[in-house]
Amino acid sequence: MSEIKEEELPLQNRYRSRGNRIDRHELPAKPDECTHEPASADSAKRRAYRDALFEFALSEPASHWVTLNFYREATPDAVSRCLRRWRVEVFRRLHGQRFHDLPQGELTYFFGCPELKPAGSPHVHLVCRVPEPLHAKFIRVATARWKAIVPSGDVYIVPIGPTEADQRRVLGYALKWLDPSSALPFVDSRMY
Repeated sequence: MSEIKEEELPLQNRYRSRGNRIDRHELPAKPDECTHEPASADSAKRRAYRDALFEFALSEPASHWVTLNFYREATPDAVSRCLRRWRVEVFRRLHGQRFHDLPQGELTYFFGCPELKPAGSPHVHLVCRVPEPLHAKFIRVATARWKAIVPSGDVYIVPIGPTEADQRRVLGYALKWLDPSSALPFVDSRMY
């Protein structure tokens, strides 16, 4: 039996073959490693959809990577409701009661994709653009509000580097399970 080199294995098998467990918040080192696409006949359509979302999301650089975990079962509708409520509560605390009257450029913004897998609890990956003076407050408020809305859940927040490679890496990870036919294929703070 010939020995298979680690580089020849798919990314997920490389980690398994070494017996390592990936930290659930670890991000791949290269943008090319973020291209998981479920096998299907319309993968070209998915790729075009994903590329269009990339182009749209990269129009302005993001400042924070956020993962909102549920740690319980939830329907796509419940995920959407929790995310909508989180958005309103965070925006009110960061920008005031009349945040909807502010220009888009002054508001916190997020874009991402929920992971609604058949087995396991859902979670949402977001890339967020937060105005510079609100960075520290955003981390405190976003965490507290999510725990108030989803007591079983938690939040993981880290800053994103300013380079285009950093932006592409986190966005690629956020969109790794993108399914255009899903009930909730992606989320954008401007849609709520």
